[in-house]
Amino acid sequence: MPKQEKREIAIGDFRQRATELVRRVEETKEPIIITRHGVPVAELRAITADPQALRGSVTILDPDITRPVIDPSDWEAAR
Repeated sequence: MPKQEKREIAIGDFRQRATELVRRVEETKEPIIITRHGVPVAELRAITADPQALRGSVTILDPDITRPVIDPSDWEAAR
């Protein structure tokens, strides 16, 4: 299977055509490189894994996810 050539698009053009480009990537599975001033900054690609495959892969050890990880008195900003 030959390697697919990646397409590049300037970020300004991407902004204007985002919906169309997402649809194209979804259909063709060919990634698009987004550039700023000719420098690659992001890549738009189709999801290849089954999103449901990640279900159950995260374990929350402490049910209070709003509690700070460290004591607030140890925060550098509080000093």
